[in-house]
Amino acid sequence: MDTPSRWRSWLKARPWPVLALVGAFIAAAGLKLYILPVARMPFDSDEAILLLMARHILQGERPLFFYGEAYGGSFDSFLIAFFYRLLGDTVVVGRLVQSLEYLLGMAFTYLLARRLMPGARLGRWLPCG
Repeated sequence: MDTPSRWRSWLKARPWPVLALVGAFIAAAGLKLYILPVARMPFDSDEAILLLMARHILQGERPLFFYGEAYGGSFDSFLIAFFYRLLGDTVVVGRLVQSLEYLLGMAFTYLLARRLMPGARLGRWLPCG
């Protein structure tokens, strides 16, 4: 059985968990898009440090840790710096990158739960809870 047919049969056998996952994903994306503009959500210090680190990365610095901490990594700032290079240096771009990371984390949490608990009902409904 080829892969597209396998997915189609899987979706037909389990429509409600898939619809719930898609619904939760759309609701989360909609909420993130609603609060994306700066005027709806105040700009806080943690967010400012991430965006400042991204700006410094574009200027040639290569931080290993979150500024002021000895444990937080700087991957998020490198990713924001990449999108700054593509889309410009604004707060909205930084928030957009963090929103995309959030949605990817939600999807991967669901996939991990399905892999770790293939027959459990909780694994199907985890992102909706």
